[in-house]
Amino acid sequence: WYLWIDASAFTDWAGNKPEGNQNGTTYVFGPYKFDNTAPVCDGVGGKTNWTNTTYTVNQYCLDNKDTNDQSGCETRFFSKGYTVAQNYQTDTIVIRDKAGNTTTCPTNVYLEHIKPSCSFTESGPDGSNGWYVGNAVLTLHYQDNDSPQSGVNTWGAAKTANSTNGSTTVTFTENGASLTAYGYVRDVAGNSNTCSITVKKDDASEAQAGGCKNILGNSTWTDTGPISYGRQLNTSPISGCHSGTDEGGAVWNSNCQYIASTNQDAKTITRTETIGYTSNSGVFITCSGGTHNIYLDTVDPDCSIHGDDDYSANGVTVSMWCGDDLSGCTQETTKWYNRTYSDSFYVYDRAGNSCHRRIQIDGTDCYYWNKISCNYKPDATSEYENTNDKEVCEVCAASYCQNNYWCCHYHYTSYRCYYSPS
Repeated sequence: WYLWIDASAFTDWAGNKPEGNQNGTTYVFGPYKFDNTAPVCDGVGGKTNWTNTTYTVNQYCLDNKDTNDQSGCETRFFSKGYTVAQNYQTDTIVIRDKAGNTTTCPTNVYLEHIKPSCSFTESGPDGSNGWYVGNAVLTLHYQDNDSPQSGVNTWGAAKTANSTNGSTTVTFTENGASLTAYGYVRDVAGNSNTCSITVKKDDASEAQAGGCKNILGNSTWTDTGPISYGRQLNTSPISGCHSGTDEGGAVWNSNCQYIASTNQDAKTITRTETIGYTSNSGVFITCSGGTHNIYLDTVDPDCSIHGDDDYSANGVTVSMWCGDDLSGCTQETTKWYNRTYSDSFYVYDRAGNSCHRRIQIDGTDCYYWNKISCNYKPDATSEYENTNDKEVCEVCAASYCQNNYWCCHYHYTSYRCYYSPS
């Protein structure tokens, strides 16, 4: 087409006068082409798969100037960049031809940069102080929260980190004060996230299986009480022990021990104890069947004195009998005494308790006695009889011993007396 215009003063963009037909001051510009047809989007640009990295989308332009008398695309393709800070599934790119016509083209972006989320919930038989007393089950939950979203396609839950095992549960059958389950989740675009949870479990099975042992008590006899004794768990529960008093009245402490005491005289004492709240997790633990060594004897032994018929001219051997049904006597004791002697004679049991008797020795020969009065006379007269007859001496001594505890002992052909109060 041609443009007629009176524009003698006009110039083109380069400052040149227009050329062409001239009619006075009227100039003719042309011929010119006219394009009012918008370019065409050549396919759908962008990616067909999700990504989480920066990239550029190219949109191709179609404007055939040769066949359709069009001006042609300004450039073969138009580019638009996307960064990881953006989140798109689709977008548009504007293409343009040389005549200035534009077309808005849809394009696929599939760009997601926001991580999916994950968390755990927990379940199991509850004990005390935040402990589980049975199997603890941890369940993984995950989601892709942003919009648009590529969706989660990989996950895992395990006792180790970054597992992609496809599981959503972790079960702890073992006891522990710090049992951790780990979760992992990843979306189609490649964004990933992790989560974890830590729980405590103590069913006290190890403590129950470990049994108990005796503590304290005595290994040797004593005469002084009270005696402390107790029992202790061989294996402490993971959660530790709870201080308290068991059904039998014994006090348990945080060291998994019970301590009791007794003033009862005994060599051993047997106690079946049941602790009802030993574990801090709240598990009943039974610790029974303790036979404890006490070795406590506070009672004096019995004792008595008996002399020896082998009574010499210089003295007498006297023995002390000792009897003790609990700790037992150390031994029966004998002593040698001169013909005239006074003494306190002691014997002991194994706990240190004692028994004693007062003994007095009179070494006077018992040759002559008055049969009637049993009085002694050192020289023989008609009113006294020779007491070389042991029976006579013993009869007299026995009569006299009723009040004064005199005893007669025979030595060879003579008799001698000693005094022994009970």
